[in-house]
Amino acid sequence: MTSSQVECFLEAARLLSFNKAAQNLFVSQQVVSSQIKSLEDELKIKLFDRSNKRNIYLTEAGELLYESLSRINKNLNKAVEAARQKDLSSHTMLRFGIHNTRNVVDFSIDIMGRFHEAHPEITLASETAGSVRLLDKLDSGYLDFVITLNTELDYGYNFPYLELGSIPFDLCILMSRSNPLAKRESLSVKELDGQVVYLLSKNFSKASAGKTLTHFKVAGAEPAAIEYFDDLSSLEFALNVGQGVTISFQSLFNRPEQLKVFPVQPFLSSDEDTKYALVWKKQKNEAYSGFFTELAVH
Repeated sequence: MTSSQVECFLEAARLLSFNKAAQNLFVSQQVVSSQIKSLEDELKIKLFDRSNKRNIYLTEAGELLYESLSRINKNLNKAVEAARQKDLSSHTMLRFGIHNTRNVVDFSIDIMGRFHEAHPEITLASETAGSVRLLDKLDSGYLDFVITLNTELDYGYNFPYLELGSIPFDLCILMSRSNPLAKRESLSVKELDGQVVYLLSKNFSKASAGKTLTHFKVAGAEPAAIEYFDDLSSLEFALNVGQGVTISFQSLFNRPEQLKVFPVQPFLSSDEDTKYALVWKKQKNEAYSGFFTELAVH
């Protein structure tokens, strides 16, 4: 029994969906199905009832294994956290999750660099991903802090956070230079009526899709179709080679100069009030968060 098999089984059992489990684990549905099938073959136990084409269900054996593995996994996480706390008593390391957009990554490099200069005794580790995945890791205790945008905060978690500074307002319509609309000297959101719209999925960003569709609604424009992407790099690539359009902050993209960009006036008050945010969960990190207060740019 491998950790990958267990991870896939627990997520699929929790959601009762191979497809949703694959989305949450950032793998294909085929990978999840294969891992669970290999686990069933190894244990010689049928864990899921797949007779219903639309839904899957846990068998009695599957329910028993799910309860046992969930309890073991929870205890394992507690043990790992206890070990980390023991290690931190002699050497402090803070783990950061960085929302994987160009402006947040660049901002994080700068502020974490200045933090390290002021506190060289503290080791900093980081990883990048979409805010949804990072906030889940923060909630589980794997990460100590997340740096993201205040519009990306999941208020269901109700994490404390510190605003570190405002992002430049550069809301734009972006599209391939080969798009027929790219020949225009100026363009309004209303004129995007009937276009294919590219959006970030909720797996990556909780705010992006909703805000963009609100812009369309306010302008009275109706997309011909909507395509969702699970990361910004994929969306940016699709914009360069496809005929879709999007509305977003130009500073999020790695190479906006390769795209045709039309500035857009703000539709929502939050458009002009988007800020970088440092998010944490555990009370022990409150003291560390205070170190960033002096570095914040307001």
